[in-house]
Amino acid sequence: MPGRPPHVLHGGRGVVLAAGAAAAAVLLLCWRCCGGTDASARKRRKKVLVLGGGFAGREVARLLQRQCDVVLLDRKGHMEYTPGVLRALAGGSPPEAVVRALPEMFSAARVVVGAPAHVDLQSQHVATEAGEVLP
Repeated sequence: MPGRPPHVLHGGRGVVLAAGAAAAAVLLLCWRCCGGTDASARKRRKKVLVLGGGFAGREVARLLQRQCDVVLLDRKGHMEYTPGVLRALAGGSPPEAVVRALPEMFSAARVVVGAPAHVDLQSQHVATEAGEVLP
């Protein structure tokens, strides 16, 4: 696909991979990949794997979870509201106010805790450090 950012990997079977903050840059690409406004394309559910559950990755997974089969792979399994960490450390808010488990944030996306070890573009799979293979 011409004009695609180099950090975005797009497979022929509708698999889209984006890493970390780059996930925000591929939101439109993912949306188009999942059918956008085309009703016939939306019936064919695409698979989207998002690497990293930071602000951008979490938002992409949240927005796409209804149109696509979304898997979010994150090392920690929880989201930290970074701007609130200093306030929590200073006693201005409880620590649980700045941390939230990723699975609680999604109704349809699958969250896998782990780190990517290998991306295989030929088979369009990502292996985690624990040995799990994600489509």
